[in-house]
Amino acid sequence: MLVALVLALILAVVVLGGMQRGLRSIAGAGQLASGLALVAAGQGAWLHSLWMGVSSRGLGGQAAHRDIFDFSDPLQVLLLLAVPTAGVILLILGVRRMAPSLQELRAAREALRDNEARYRLVTENQTDLIIKLDRVGRFLSVSPSYCRAFGKSEAELLGSAFMPVVHEDDRAATDRFLSALARPPHIATMENRVLTAQGWRWYSWHDTAAVDPQGLVHEIIAVGRDVTSRKLAEEASHEDSARFRAIVESSPLGMQLYRMEQDGTLIFVRANAAADAILDLDNTRFIGKTIDDAFPSLAGTEIPERFREVCRTGQTWEAEQFLYKDRHISGAFRIRAFRTAPGEVAVFFEDISERNRLESQVEHLALTDALTGTANRTLLMERLGRALERRKRRDDYRYCLLFIDLERFKTVNDSLGHQAGDDVLRESAVRIQNCVRTLDTVGRFGGDEFLVLLEDFETFRTVIKVMRRIQEALKLPIPAGGREVRLGSSIGLAMGLATHSCAEELVRQADLAMRRARERGRNRFRVFSPSILRQTERILQLEGDLESSLANGDYHLVYQPIMSLGGGDLVGFETLVRWNHPELGPVSPMEFIPLAEETGKIVPLEQWIMREALRTFAGWRASYPHAAGLTLSVNLSARHIPDQDFTRFVLETLAENGLPSASVKFEITETSLLTGGAPMIRKLEQLRAVGVRFCIDDFGTGYSSMAYLNRLPIDDLKLDIAFVRHLETRADTLEIARAIIGLAHGLGLSVVAEGIETLGQRAILQEIGCEMGQGYLFARPMTAQDVESTYFESPRREHAHQ
Repeated sequence: MLVALVLALILAVVVLGGMQRGLRSIAGAGQLASGLALVAAGQGAWLHSLWMGVSSRGLGGQAAHRDIFDFSDPLQVLLLLAVPTAGVILLILGVRRMAPSLQELRAAREALRDNEARYRLVTENQTDLIIKLDRVGRFLSVSPSYCRAFGKSEAELLGSAFMPVVHEDDRAATDRFLSALARPPHIATMENRVLTAQGWRWYSWHDTAAVDPQGLVHEIIAVGRDVTSRKLAEEASHEDSARFRAIVESSPLGMQLYRMEQDGTLIFVRANAAADAILDLDNTRFIGKTIDDAFPSLAGTEIPERFREVCRTGQTWEAEQFLYKDRHISGAFRIRAFRTAPGEVAVFFEDISERNRLESQVEHLALTDALTGTANRTLLMERLGRALERRKRRDDYRYCLLFIDLERFKTVNDSLGHQAGDDVLRESAVRIQNCVRTLDTVGRFGGDEFLVLLEDFETFRTVIKVMRRIQEALKLPIPAGGREVRLGSSIGLAMGLATHSCAEELVRQADLAMRRARERGRNRFRVFSPSILRQTERILQLEGDLESSLANGDYHLVYQPIMSLGGGDLVGFETLVRWNHPELGPVSPMEFIPLAEETGKIVPLEQWIMREALRTFAGWRASYPHAAGLTLSVNLSARHIPDQDFTRFVLETLAENGLPSASVKFEITETSLLTGGAPMIRKLEQLRAVGVRFCIDDFGTGYSSMAYLNRLPIDDLKLDIAFVRHLETRADTLEIARAIIGLAHGLGLSVVAEGIETLGQRAILQEIGCEMGQGYLFARPMTAQDVESTYFESPRREHAHQ
């Protein structure tokens, strides 16, 4: 019996070991279930055997027990031990394999609870309404926002119908809307009025229907948003439009309405009756036509583009006077255009031709001298007063007054008669007008005296030249009384200052200066202001010393570093010339460069600058290897470029110093480029073809032509200091600078800002895309020796990369 039990146990271990290896690949759930089954089977067999044994003993029969279970039979013992043992092992393995799955199930339940919390947070706090309806429109669920909007609880709403809260005028449309959900794609939107706790409100609904396999709607998800404010605004707009149409039709002003297409084309829509009357034609024939077809003379004017700007920006545009003429229409019109709707512009206009004619006639009689046709004293004093006020507002505005007295006029008038005197005055007025610009004012002050108001001139040299032209013109013979007479003139000059209290003060000063000139002899002029007189004398002295100072070595060069705004690296230098006059001391380039240009002495001066600068730059490149990547900028005058030897001189100077063409950049003002014409541009293109680079200097301060800019042979734009100075204080200046930089980048040009003095200016320029800059923030202009010690020689080379 004992031996049988031992053998049974060994056999069970062997069998169970094989079973464990075989079951190792079974899923944990399967192992667990199998183990439970085996344990149950083993326990059942054991209990059954015990029960039967007890029963047999109770009946008093040992033989009956052996019939049920015999412990002397090894197979029965093996069955009794192996089955429950295998079940226990499988149960343990199943529990071990099920543990990770239970952990994942626990994590999934936690995530589900978090998602449910977030969902409740969103649905309970959102303003949009969310409802679920069954196929007949009864509430299945409602969001808290819906309960708040309608002042009811969820329990009150569930099972009730949605339609009773809809305005009776909107119920038919709502029925059609819900019916549309039965058709694919089972999505629809609409707007209707519903009765909320706050009264009738407009809601916009976006509904989605869920359908069963037979394609029938079984529930509807609807999301609603309150659009009452928008609907009220639209209704008010419609009412305003109706009132506007009534006003337009009854207005005495002409009105035309245009629509702007996607490509910018303006299409004529309609006009009012007044437009027909003013233009004396039927505007209905223009309906559907473009503005160029309807009014061909508008092509090439600013009007169409102005109308497009109104359509795009919504800003009103007005023109006090616009002259128009074609085969059917001719006149002067006052125009006012404003946007009536997105992409639409209404144009109101009136014919002011007759009024202009009458006003011009009255103004001419009131403000002109009847004999000479020039300005009379009233107009002269008015314009002097305006100039004085303008000077007080603008530091850069210059104006002056010439007081002209005709010499020997009294003799001519007395000897040849008043008619001859009138002839002399008329001819003298014409000659004076021919010596000044159209923006200047010539007027007869009284008797034989004339006043000339000169405005917005560049230098005092201009004033001197004007006075000399006038004196030369008035010295020529004048026909009078059948004879030719010769006169002369004495001219007094008074410079307009901000300190002048009134126009009369300036006239008195000019008159006194004229009298002093007349005292000194014929055909003389004098300047009233002692300081201006000294300045005039200074100009004459500088003009005489320009050339001699070049021979005497009174000029020298300085170099201002140009830095990368992004990395702070040194990228080049700008060459600047300085004049240390032997008697007057340092002279500003703003003073002597224009003088050199006017006298024609700029060519030898710039040739010296170019030779000296390129020689110095070549020395740096030879002595300091890290200077090879730098560029040298040299300023060019528009008076120098037309010189027949200009191109040859530049190429020879580069060759003499062994410099690559791309290492030199010439800076030219935009006004010089645009006024120099095609010959100048051809010369620059010849140099650019061999690698020489060009930069527009002081961009934005001259007579810019955006259409012409992309045709110029340039590489860089230099942003003028006038913009840089106000970057931190004026938003309009910042936007102009941003626009210039954007324009440059659009043309593939780099931008250099000059006059940077603060870190704030540098940061703004870097932010809006400016690549390079120069100014006192980085370094003042310095001599060649200072450049070498600061940027090239050890141990201070690191300064160049700050």
